[in-house]
Amino acid sequence: MRILCGPENLTHLSNYLYQGLSANHDVLCFNDQADRGIRFSYPHQTFQDVLAKLPPGWEPDLVIWWFPEFHPLLEGVEDCPYPTLLAVSDWHVTSQPILEIASAFDLVATDRTGLDLLSSQTDVEAFYAPLYGFDPNTHKYLNLEREVDIGHVGDVNPALQKERVNMMCRAAALSDDFKVQFDTGVFGDAYVELLNKTRITLNHTLRKEMSMRCYEAPACGSLLFCEETNQEVGDFLVDGEHCVLYNAHNLESKLREFAQDEEKRVRLAMAGYERIQNYTYEKQMSRLLAEVQARLKDRPRRFQRFSEGERRVRLAHQGVCAYTRKTPLMAIHQAELALKTRSGGKIHNILGVAYSRAAELEADREKRLELQRKAEESFRRALPYSLMVYLNLAHLYLAQNKNRRALRILQRAEAEDPTFREVVPYAPPLQEFWCSWEREREERENLTRWYLFQLLAQLEPERQQVHLEKALQYHREKGQTWYQLSRLFPDESEEKVEALLKVTELEGHHVWARVDLARCLWSRGRRSHAEELLSQTETLLNCMPFPDQARQFLDLVRQQLV
Repeated sequence: MRILCGPENLTHLSNYLYQGLSANHDVLCFNDQADRGIRFSYPHQTFQDVLAKLPPGWEPDLVIWWFPEFHPLLEGVEDCPYPTLLAVSDWHVTSQPILEIASAFDLVATDRTGLDLLSSQTDVEAFYAPLYGFDPNTHKYLNLEREVDIGHVGDVNPALQKERVNMMCRAAALSDDFKVQFDTGVFGDAYVELLNKTRITLNHTLRKEMSMRCYEAPACGSLLFCEETNQEVGDFLVDGEHCVLYNAHNLESKLREFAQDEEKRVRLAMAGYERIQNYTYEKQMSRLLAEVQARLKDRPRRFQRFSEGERRVRLAHQGVCAYTRKTPLMAIHQAELALKTRSGGKIHNILGVAYSRAAELEADREKRLELQRKAEESFRRALPYSLMVYLNLAHLYLAQNKNRRALRILQRAEAEDPTFREVVPYAPPLQEFWCSWEREREERENLTRWYLFQLLAQLEPERQQVHLEKALQYHREKGQTWYQLSRLFPDESEEKVEALLKVTELEGHHVWARVDLARCLWSRGRRSHAEELLSQTETLLNCMPFPDQARQFLDLVRQQLV
């Protein structure tokens, strides 16, 4: 089978998929940055330009566009004369823009989260297809001494991985009896070595999916622990035979059981190792292609029926939300073309966000200022379409250190109380609001109004308490707001203690809140409770990859209390 796939950027996942496909098929990649395959450039080339570079006599049986959450879609994919497949993985990065362009393809392969999201798209043929697996040449059993009893290697950003980090905090409490170690930022051979040195790999997935770690840990002989609410792991591994599924009530007891009973742990780990051999990337890609061949049929692509302006708006929306440094070019190009035939707050906001992000990447000062000027003009043209536009304009001002202008536009938003419409947010990536936008899809309006008052509290310190209390009216589950509020009260006050207790309840990993709470308890005469809390926090610091400042803060407070 001849397969044209991409965009190929040689990252670990797309590289694994390429290897899995090329093991049994004639595969050619297209890309905008790597040297392998057909090279194209954003933003002016189309998919027809890619097809024009195919080798003489080489025509694909299938075209795969993978990971639109990271790559802006090229114009003209909907007109591809060959069968097309869209493969989507990380829906937590962006969702609505992908739903808007999915009908440009014949088929969509995705996880169960994606199937739920696509269920409303009656014009899209989507099917469940696990895109992950493991590479047997990389993820393999090395027969090393298992030095770590309970471990995890992966992302521990609490804004994105709140449930995972809180679960790890509970596991860290077992470190008096077991070696507990959680790591982040470890890749390649070092990552594989850590998995091989870990008896139990504790995992909590982001989208309840069969994540990469769910394959890689068993492939390295580590016993996988995964949340029992996972929607996919049961399709591959059986609880109590190949892995262990846990919940909020039995996490610690199950960890103790298998950390203490080495014979039982090894039996399950080795069964998991044998079972997972069925799911290498080569085998996963063979299953994917078999499913594609069974489902392909001649049907119109609905995206072709949209007007040119509508297609360009959708491409601009997907392009500006794709999490890549190439994003602004494609989005600006498509949005500017769309404005020749249509207008409106949505497209002006997209253009404002695209210009803003392009400015972030521009080293030349004069060019950066011109991009920021265009961004401001676009946002102002979008007003008062949505509350989000006000926040986006405020962020643009903050990026330029124009705090007074940012404050004025936020005060205007508070006074005018504009309608909330879901448009592209311009917010710092991997921070609380950015991460929550996809995680809390049903609560986006409340989330946005919470964020309005969070920003106001930052910029108007004399009214900080009022703004924080308003923020909590819209979202009471934000630990960072409770922590900011706690800092406005004296140590001896009951209000401070209650606020800090709320933070530690919501975010057990919040070291600064835990230490502040210990200091408050000490000042109120509850010294044994304070000492216990500090000791627990030190245990947490020993297990988790916290920054050095966290331990320094703990040590400083201990010295003050002594």
